[in-house]
Amino acid sequence: MVEVPFGPDTAKQRTLKVAFIQNRVQRGGRFQVSSEMTRVLNERGIIPDFLCYRNRIDLAEVQRVYGAHLQLNFVNLHEPTLPFEWNIRWFNTAISKQLSQYDLVINSNNTSFGLKTKTQVLSYVHFPRKFRMRSPLRSIHFPEGPMKSWTDWGNDPFKFLHWAYRWDRSIAENDYQVSNSHYTAGCLQEAYGKSFPDVLYPPVNEADFPQEFGEGRDPFSVISLGRFSADKRQLEQIQIAALLPEWRFTMMGFVNEPKYFAQCEDLVKRLGLKNVALIKDASTQERQQALQSASFFLHNLRNEPFGITTVQGIASGCLPIVHNSGGQKEIVPFEDQRFENVEDAAQKLQRWAHHSQEKRAGRMKELQNSLPQYTSQQFREKFSALLDQLLHP
Repeated sequence: MVEVPFGPDTAKQRTLKVAFIQNRVQRGGRFQVSSEMTRVLNERGIIPDFLCYRNRIDLAEVQRVYGAHLQLNFVNLHEPTLPFEWNIRWFNTAISKQLSQYDLVINSNNTSFGLKTKTQVLSYVHFPRKFRMRSPLRSIHFPEGPMKSWTDWGNDPFKFLHWAYRWDRSIAENDYQVSNSHYTAGCLQEAYGKSFPDVLYPPVNEADFPQEFGEGRDPFSVISLGRFSADKRQLEQIQIAALLPEWRFTMMGFVNEPKYFAQCEDLVKRLGLKNVALIKDASTQERQQALQSASFFLHNLRNEPFGITTVQGIASGCLPIVHNSGGQKEIVPFEDQRFENVEDAAQKLQRWAHHSQEKRAGRMKELQNSLPQYTSQQFREKFSALLDQLLHP
């Protein structure tokens, strides 16, 4: 805990304490945002606490993956044995009694349901939990999948929270809501019946920017980034690869679900594919080399709230082919680069591979013109302004 300037009068000093709250912390898009916020806080002399039930990433890995100089403290609470959704909701109630000691709480839990505190809260919404819970679908990322069930014991038995969220209006006046995309902001408005227009796009490291599309790249090569998890649909990407046997597909990501990764390996083997490489837990250097040699970036998640990896692909000079849903439509505003199904994705890839070099380079330039709004620098500047607004009203 250190003395830092408070308010416009830099002569006035006081100690600031900041807490992140998230029931379970792991690598991924949410922590990419938290790490950049932590960088800004560290620059102000603040070492935040991460209050959570469990963390699948420790400080050593944080510093290895997100920056050697990042400083933070993980503070673990006792985790009760509860169904998945009940765990998230109960965490907010359990954590509330500890928040009075902080000057600012950054809520990364995607819901304020059950959160009761007089401390100023900044809720960075990656996607509103209420919208997910009020959907009749078991998962909004599988619109073709099953509906919610009364007997979903591991997630929300008796649909308890599905119904409880109907009456939730627990966003307090001191809880400032910011969304990661306009798509998410729209879903937040639909869930709560009022507008929360502030959008702060997740940050992408400027070191990834920008690479040209052109010579030196394999014209029939495709790369995807993202944790190996069912909702990322690497299995579907393998099916696309089967339709394009002369192409080369590289799928990179950390293994979030070992059983799912094994399913991907098994499908490649069963289909006898020689054009698919599954690369788990790749280093930053390996990822960059792969991105700079590929011509296309593939993203299959349905209703992706934002899609930070697609921005990384564009920044690295890969033409994106993405599903026609969610925040991907903000990043890729061109319909001829968005697909509906496996066959459509294969056709879009083939069509773009046979366009002229001039047309592909022109489209890449249009996409890369939007990159400045996604940079880490832009994110830090806007987040820093938010801190000044909330801490020094």
